[in-house]
Amino acid sequence: MAATFRIKLLAAQHGDCIWIEYGEPGTTRHVLVDGGPLGAFGALRTHVESLPAEARDVELLVVTHIDADHIDGIVKLLRHPELGLTFREVWFNGWPQLERSLAGGVYSAATTADTRGAVSGGALDLTLVRGGQKCNERFRGFAAFVANDGELPRARLPGGLELTLLSPTMEKLQALRAVWLRTFEKLGAAPGDEAFIGDRLDRDARFRGEGAMPPLPGGIDEAADAATTLDAAVANGSSIAFVAEYQGRRCAFLGDAHAPVVQQGLGRMARERGEEPLRLDAVKVSHHGSDGNTTTLLLQKLACHNFLISTNGSVFKHPDDAAIARIVKHASPARLYFNYLSDYNRKWADASLQRQGNFQAIFPPEGAAGLELDLLAAQ
Repeated sequence: MAATFRIKLLAAQHGDCIWIEYGEPGTTRHVLVDGGPLGAFGALRTHVESLPAEARDVELLVVTHIDADHIDGIVKLLRHPELGLTFREVWFNGWPQLERSLAGGVYSAATTADTRGAVSGGALDLTLVRGGQKCNERFRGFAAFVANDGELPRARLPGGLELTLLSPTMEKLQALRAVWLRTFEKLGAAPGDEAFIGDRLDRDARFRGEGAMPPLPGGIDEAADAATTLDAAVANGSSIAFVAEYQGRRCAFLGDAHAPVVQQGLGRMARERGEEPLRLDAVKVSHHGSDGNTTTLLLQKLACHNFLISTNGSVFKHPDDAAIARIVKHASPARLYFNYLSDYNRKWADASLQRQGNFQAIFPPEGAAGLELDLLAAQ
């Protein structure tokens, strides 16, 4: 038997829930990245219940940011201790980490139309405390972030998985803290008010129990070259994004991170490794294939042919044609891995379009959801 570096995109509806397995035969280790929205908890629970007891001791949980389609499934997971899942480390930039890192700093005037993220972030903070779980210990309790200069932060997990941070920057976390403060001010509470947050969480029953798209009108090149409005969402900009490396294979997990930050991080990592563009074996595409998060400039910073897209297309109708067309154009011959077949990605299954663009699209079996890729297996 051979070593494995397997990435599983679980059926997380319109969100992210990614299970990573790595290691030698008999010593496989595990990392969980995000938990999807509440509606995806069933798929996560089913996966956990399929694991032997020894596999439920997870090396690392990364909660990339506070959006509901990444965090709410984790809040619910942590309220089901009967599953026997434990985490040796947790990375999450919650309110305590923001306060410790940014109190007294200069805050952005960013705005947000959705207050749920900060409340969900507070709920996760409180759930971790209730479970006796410490957060960001590797970062001495401060936020996980990338400084403007110096080497990118690196972490080596037991068993040899190495993680290199690409995002967020301190500027993005300053914007998040400002939004977090305003959200709780509107609710008449303080961000660290455990009684207020706990009451909202305990009263929320959701955390307790259990159309066709047209073809590309102008072809791949026209879609790829379409003008882009960069993602400006504050929560997305705070995403923890990183490259995971094991036995020479690398995969970037980009959360919903902003393209310019990821682009800069990839360029820095390439220079540190002495290879430009940076070689990657796979990329979990940012923000479910949103047009504003996968730019031509970002793609030019990397040499990669495997791209993973996690979404069923509900809510936001991702992935956007322009983002996928850019990947196809700039990563030829590209392989697109989708964890759902939906009305919003079905066009990429067309054999003639694949021949035209010199790419492959890989989907789950008909009627199924979820997909996995082993980077140490033969492609």
